[in-house]
Amino acid sequence: MTKIGIFSTFIEPAALELVQTVQNAVRSGDIPNTEISFIFSNRERGESQITDGILDQLSHSSIPLICFSARKFKPETRIKAKKEEEQKNVSSIQEWRNEFGAELLKRLPATDIDLALGDLYIWGDNLCEQRNGINLHPALPTGPKGEWYKVIWELIQNKATETGVMMHKITKKLDEGPPVTSCRFGIQGYQFDSLWNQLPQDDAQLKELIEQGLSEKEKTQHPLHRRIRQYGLTREFPLIIQTAKSFAQGEIRFGENCLDLTKQIDELVVPLLEGRFSPRKEVKV
Repeated sequence: MTKIGIFSTFIEPAALELVQTVQNAVRSGDIPNTEISFIFSNRERGESQITDGILDQLSHSSIPLICFSARKFKPETRIKAKKEEEQKNVSSIQEWRNEFGAELLKRLPATDIDLALGDLYIWGDNLCEQRNGINLHPALPTGPKGEWYKVIWELIQNKATETGVMMHKITKKLDEGPPVTSCRFGIQGYQFDSLWNQLPQDDAQLKELIEQGLSEKEKTQHPLHRRIRQYGLTREFPLIIQTAKSFAQGEIRFGENCLDLTKQIDELVVPLLEGRFSPRKEVKV
């Protein structure tokens, strides 16, 4: 029996949708021979009305719900450390994360894998070393690294022909853990060419467009950027489910080569009219 732990900050309802997707896959047997050992939230009741509603729903499940507030854990130390982090001094925030992680390790039962679905920032070195956490990244193992909106602008800048989504082991270095699974998709062709053609041909103008998009962060409305994001989002939930399924079936183990699940994921992505894919809300991390 494979045991899974689930971590999420539960900032918005889309995070609950993701957790429930995993729950339903375990319950239906799509993820076979598996149990969810716990659902962990680094928020407690009283911190957010939206989070409170999500925690209320999860409390009715038979799966243990463990809440331990990051905001309330040594708050003065945390606030000071985050200010130092903004000045590129990360030692204090790393120390705080390790202290927080030490408390978590006392509270969490052992699992075979942990799915980090929205609170990666709290994982200190001790959690990375003592638990088998895996995290979603919206790119292929070859990169780019960084936040999803930055990844897409880098793809556009480099005139990339494909990208993808991967699950990787959580390590001390952000987005640099060994990849576990991945899937790829093209970003050139009849669904994309007209949008590529809308880009400025002048290098200076293209640079200005990208800088503007980076300043807008997640709110950018450029059609090519949005199309690439849409195609990636469509694959994120299926990749999480297929990764957990592959672990349960013994097809992958930590430390082995990355498993390419492109074929399986493509079979699960159902096109709608005009070749567009079913939209899905963002899950913020």
